[in-house]
Amino acid sequence: MSLKDRVSDEIKAAMKAKDKIRLEPVRGIKKVILEKESDIRAQGREELTPEEELAILMQLAKQRRDSIEQYQKADRPELAEKEAQELAILEDYLPKQLSEEEVRAAVEAIIAEVGATSPKEMGKVMGPVMAPVFFPSRLEYRKLRMQLHENAGVTVVPAIADVNPPT
Repeated sequence: MSLKDRVSDEIKAAMKAKDKIRLEPVRGIKKVILEKESDIRAQGREELTPEEELAILMQLAKQRRDSIEQYQKADRPELAEKEAQELAILEDYLPKQLSEEEVRAAVEAIIAEVGATSPKEMGKVMGPVMAPVFFPSRLEYRKLRMQLHENAGVTVVPAIADVNPPT
């Protein structure tokens, strides 16, 4: 079942249950899917690939995380809570994220395998870490960057670590 079909079924179920909290983010997902599908029709394709669907979900989840952070900085806990609820619903559609321990173990194993011993050699580590198994579907870039720098013995300025790679 495609994401679009799954979302359509979720919209129907939420409407029947009168679950407004679930309905809004699910409608948002469908809106973005429809927009992207209209964009790809110009390229002669009919449907989004699973990778494109995943990218949409990750983008929406990242927007929610950023909004939560901004609302917390602005002392607006009620809006942060609403975004957190929507994020939880979006995460139902995403693959399970790796825990910090799993990230740490994977990064340490790759560093040992590659033989990187200094921060200058982190480029050697990035290739295997950025492999599709880990990134982007199961791992946030922010967690990855912090873990790499922690293992390399480098302190990362949080503002720099929060920058996502260009897509």
